[in-house]
Amino acid sequence: MLRAGNVGPALLAGGAVNFALSGTLFVLPLYFQRTLDLDALRTGLAFVPMTAAFGFLPILTGKIVARTGPRRPILIGLALLATGATGLAAATATGAPLALTLVTSACLGVGVTFAIPALIALVTGAAPAGAAGAAGAFSTRPG
Repeated sequence: MLRAGNVGPALLAGGAVNFALSGTLFVLPLYFQRTLDLDALRTGLAFVPMTAAFGFLPILTGKIVARTGPRRPILIGLALLATGATGLAAATATGAPLALTLVTSACLGVGVTFAIPALIALVTGAAPAGAAGAAGAFSTRPG
């Protein structure tokens, strides 16, 4: 059974994930175009490693959450997210090759797809009867 005490940290983690992802989605195209001189098509293609995970991994995460509960997927997701964000920061700061930037962005994308569905499950599971929908919407609201 989930406790209401889990909700506050889950909401903070969800906000941090949304904030980290929003910043990345704003800055990374500028880096690709202005620093690496990629045109618009190549910039869009460079987002495929990060965004491909958004299409299919939440289904897997949902199955994992149903089997193990939300805690482990949240921890895995946040660890991958932190690794990807740190790697992206280092890659962009040092002008690392595009391949390294793509690998670290993929790590960030996988981390987000593990963390967000598990965080939503945690928050909606701890919500009072009849309020799960509102809790789920609140937990995914942009930072």
